[in-house]
Amino acid sequence: EFQDVDPQVEDNKVTLTVTAEDSSVRVYTLEFVILHSSNALLNGISVDYQPLAEFNPEVFEYSYVLPYGTTQMPEVTYEMGDAWQKVTPEDGGINGDCKLTVLAEDGVATNTYVIHFSVAKSNNALLQDILIAGESMQGFDAEVFNYTYNLPYGETVVPTVEGVKAIDVQ
Repeated sequence: EFQDVDPQVEDNKVTLTVTAEDSSVRVYTLEFVILHSSNALLNGISVDYQPLAEFNPEVFEYSYVLPYGTTQMPEVTYEMGDAWQKVTPEDGGINGDCKLTVLAEDGVATNTYVIHFSVAKSNNALLQDILIAGESMQGFDAEVFNYTYNLPYGETVVPTVEGVKAIDVQ
């Protein structure tokens, strides 16, 4: 009852002015510092909802081979390291780089995760057919690699032979 305490609040600062019975004054100042997270690490990355098996928050580059014939970019998702991060994704296409840039709450710390996407090449080296003089060869089997072809009696010139691709990328 012999003191008067007058609190003043201004932004993140509180001032307590204490006046004693004899009118002497003391001022207490409390400054509140708001800490901001510097965490710019992700907790996980997934491709089409399957976690990258080798993911490590401190590894920033990955290679991912999509199955042969893939024509659409898979969905890339991530799990943030904390709720205050901002993540900016950048899609580079199925034969390009997907980037996830993570900015920490402090606005300073940043990391960029890069996934190098590529589509697997075909390993099909089989023919669909062999044409001899424009006609399908009788008995052709794509899994048989050696043939003997008898020219008609009296023929001495080897006819034109063409291989018919099994797929366009051969």
